[in-house]
Amino acid sequence: MISIITVVFNSNKLLERTIKSIMSQTCKSFEYIVIDGGSTDGTLDIIKNYEKYIDFWCSSPDRGISDAFNKGIDKSSGDVIGILNAGDLFNVNTIEIVSNSFNNKEDFIYGNSVIRKEDGQIDRTITPINVKDFPYKGMPFQHSALFIKKRVYEQIGGFDLSYKTAMDFELLLRINNADCIGSHVNQTLSTYYRGGVSDYNYIGGYVEVLRASSQYNNNYFKIWASFVFGVIRSYIRRVVG
Repeated sequence: MISIITVVFNSNKLLERTIKSIMSQTCKSFEYIVIDGGSTDGTLDIIKNYEKYIDFWCSSPDRGISDAFNKGIDKSSGDVIGILNAGDLFNVNTIEIVSNSFNNKEDFIYGNSVIRKEDGQIDRTITPINVKDFPYKGMPFQHSALFIKKRVYEQIGGFDLSYKTAMDFELLLRINNADCIGSHVNQTLSTYYRGGVSDYNYIGGYVEVLRASSQYNNNYFKIWASFVFGVIRSYIRRVVG
């Protein structure tokens, strides 16, 4: 079984479309968990309205996004875990595709994503075919298009609470260093909407990528070159729109 985790905090305008995305799945054999960080803006009303579609939910203050992810992982009972943040979407057949793509040897799979601007226009698509240089460049695919066996979390641990934006990249570096086996599913699995924490604090995100890269790699020239290039590229994208 697959467990899907959504973490949310004061996002009543975004959560409903994510829950509806989960409700529309062609495969109904999954577990859905919502972890709320103590919202006060009406988010809890949305959760309660769709409570019958949620297997577990809770609302309490946490120590950040990484802590909320870990709470969801601890509560999950599935063999495979996926994370879909509030505001983002799965394709209607994402869980079906993921269920049919895993075999016994794979520890994780990842797919393609569509990135949309806040107004809904397509910004770009991500097709992560060549990911060999990701330890120097940052996340090679969207977190929402990544599905990991629970046994991997049990082996290497959960998300590092000291990371506020690049916690998924740091986790992926540990997965890579543990020689876990992954494969690419060449289908679109998720849609990511710009405007999240990593977008508004993209400089801080790149600083955390630099920190994680330096911790797990020793080619410091390549690390710094990728860092500078990434910051400039992100800046240009925001200026151009």
